[in-house]
Amino acid sequence: MKNILLILILLLPFLTFGQSEEYFEKSQKRSEKFFRNNSPIIYNPYLVNPYNTPFYRPYIYSPWSYYPRTTRVNRNDDIKYLLLHVGFSNTFSNNTPYSYGVYVSFKGERMVTLFDIEFSNQNNYQHYDNISLGNVQYWNDDFIGELNTIFDFGIGVGPKVTSSLYPFVMASVIGSNQYLIFFDETYVLSNTGEYTINGDQNIQFNFGPGILFNYNFFELKTNFEILSSRRFNFGVGIKLF
Repeated sequence: MKNILLILILLLPFLTFGQSEEYFEKSQKRSEKFFRNNSPIIYNPYLVNPYNTPFYRPYIYSPWSYYPRTTRVNRNDDIKYLLLHVGFSNTFSNNTPYSYGVYVSFKGERMVTLFDIEFSNQNNYQHYDNISLGNVQYWNDDFIGELNTIFDFGIGVGPKVTSSLYPFVMASVIGSNQYLIFFDETYVLSNTGEYTINGDQNIQFNFGPGILFNYNFFELKTNFEILSSRRFNFGVGIKLF
């Protein structure tokens, strides 16, 4: 009997260690199962397939194009939807001076945008800002005439009808300066005797329709301004890209 008790006492540590190790392993397995089934799902944009998320949109829209999204957008593809023309323009009118300048047109897949800037011939007389009309009348200088100059800046927008035809409407701001020309008999104010002083200054807004027609590398532009003054504009441009 004593021998049996002695054997049980000697085996007790091994039995206890085995039970402890079994308990530890089972607890670890249960913990692994719990955290594996209940761990929160963290969205990682670098690991989750974007086609299976609610944030994915199959199309990209811009004022110039509307095309399917790809996994890798090539920036060079955007350029083919944009046509850039630069040209020379001039305007004729019965009540404003002849003006000339440059314009730029940007054509997208659906619309066109224009920017036009023009000047008239500038004042080449000897000009005096510090001489008033009262001074001239006091000196009794002779009145020769008047000179008008303008500055015209316009913006046009229109839809694409065909690959070559773009109707548009243009709004412009026209600033005009009037110079009064007099003759100085003493030839003190200028070597020729002719000089100018300030006259009226005016700013007006104009509006009118127009048409752009392009063929290969060339472009023709015509538009009418009919709101405050009747002006006819004609331009010729060349394609840059």
